[in-house]
Amino acid sequence: MQLKLIQKKFTFFQNKYEILQDDQLLFKANSILFTWPKKIEVKSSEGKNLIRISKNLSLKSSYEIQFSSVAKYDIKAQSWVRDYFLLRIPEGELKVYHQRGLRLIILLNEEQVAEITKNSMSFFGGDEFEILANSDFSKELLVALCLVWEMNDFDGKKYTVNINAGNLSNAKKEEHTNWKPTK
Repeated sequence: MQLKLIQKKFTFFQNKYEILQDDQLLFKANSILFTWPKKIEVKSSEGKNLIRISKNLSLKSSYEIQFSSVAKYDIKAQSWVRDYFLLRIPEGELKVYHQRGLRLIILLNEEQVAEITKNSMSFFGGDEFEILANSDFSKELLVALCLVWEMNDFDGKKYTVNINAGNLSNAKKEEHTNWKPTK
């Protein structure tokens, strides 16, 4: 499965995103104005509320992901030095590791199920993410994880030109170089 998350350009007070699958609009997302800490809502292409992501107030990065199905998950940073997050879901333990550059790998019970990459240059916002994942993995959860990364590392950077090299240090857990998503 391949998804694209594209941040709209020239949105000065509110971040807006489109999430595409096979170049078809799947979801829309936008930051909620005048909230602190920051919140993002994800809606279906028809406008139905699906997910709300909220940044928690804590020393280490922490976010709450709430689905319209009432399921609620907390994703928490596990390290001060390296970008490494942990999320417990009914299927098991989900770990998110930032790799060198602009790449995340996502492991479910120590088996890679997805990866997310980001563009290194953007103009007036315009961040773009590509998500590759096993076809049986939740699209909604992948979009939420991608938006958590956006909120945590790139939010508020809407300069004329943004150049981002990403993580320059060694990764806490090396990626599975031969990983390919299952159909």
